[in-house]
Amino acid sequence: MHAIPAVIMEGWEDRDRWMTTGLHPDEQFDYWREFVNHAFLSWSIERPALQQFPAFVREGRADGYRISNLTSALAGIRGDRGRREIARDTAALFNVLLVVEGSQHLTIDDRCIAVPSMHFVLWDSQRPMTFITGENLRQLTLAVPRERILSLLPNATEFVGEPIAANTGLSRLFV
Repeated sequence: MHAIPAVIMEGWEDRDRWMTTGLHPDEQFDYWREFVNHAFLSWSIERPALQQFPAFVREGRADGYRISNLTSALAGIRGDRGRREIARDTAALFNVLLVVEGSQHLTIDDRCIAVPSMHFVLWDSQRPMTFITGENLRQLTLAVPRERILSLLPNATEFVGEPIAANTGLSRLFV
């Protein structure tokens, strides 16, 4: 019997893993928002009027890659990533976002994109974007340095914002 490795890959750094349930209700959303800005670069995220914010977050990094697991029980959380937020970041990433449960609505280049459960979508950290969470959202995101994706797929920007069902076609190999 083989031992289960403690990390996904050599050099993996599991930076954050926590649940908001251990925090005072007034602090839960602020910690979640801070995590989003840490894992997904700079965002402007509106604070909703709420008593508590149940959520789970986990993020790890290795060799420029990032993997995150994020939940938000509440629908309607809105985040904007505009020119100001993009200018604050030194990293440039392509992100493969898989909605495992719930849904998410994105706006990229003035195009509204519904991403239902078990669909994934590519987004580019160098382009303005808005997200709005659906109820009981659980998403997994693989972030890859932009230059690595473009060296393998020079036209990757053409695929940004195109939702793909995770349970059909070639994508069935990965999910």
